[in-house]
Amino acid sequence: MSTTDRIQLWFHNKDAAMLALAPVVSKREDIMIVLADMRDPVASPLVKAVAQATKQDTENHIRKVEGKGEIPTAILILPAEIVRMVVADSNPMCAEALQSQPPEGMVWICVIAYSGTMVFQAPIELVKHAGSG
Repeated sequence: MSTTDRIQLWFHNKDAAMLALAPVVSKREDIMIVLADMRDPVASPLVKAVAQATKQDTENHIRKVEGKGEIPTAILILPAEIVRMVVADSNPMCAEALQSQPPEGMVWICVIAYSGTMVFQAPIELVKHAGSG
C-alpha cells in the first residue's frame, strides 16, 4: 500500500474528522487529527490505548463505516505532543515534522495505515451535523 492509499483514507473520512475537530478547534492550537486503519496491526492497539487514555469514543465511527463496507477507521483529536510521542519510535521524521505549528486555518493530519505513517496539513473545513443549524 502507498501514500496514495493513506490520502484516500483521509478523503473518505475527512467530513467525520472535521466534525470531530469542530468542538475543540477554537480551544487549542496544538491539536491534530489522527486517522487509523483499525485493521493495521500497529495502528489498532496503539489507537485503542490512546483512545482509552484520552476517553475518546472511536467505536461509533468505526461501526458506521464498516456498515458501508468501508475501511474501519478510528478518528482521534489529540494534542500534537501525544501524537509526536506515539509516532516517534516508528517514524522519527513524522515526529520531527510535527514540531512545527501549521499556519492559521490549517491542521496537522496523521494517518496510520498500511504499515506506515504519514503526516500532512489540511485546511480546517468545519462541517455541521446533519440536522443542525
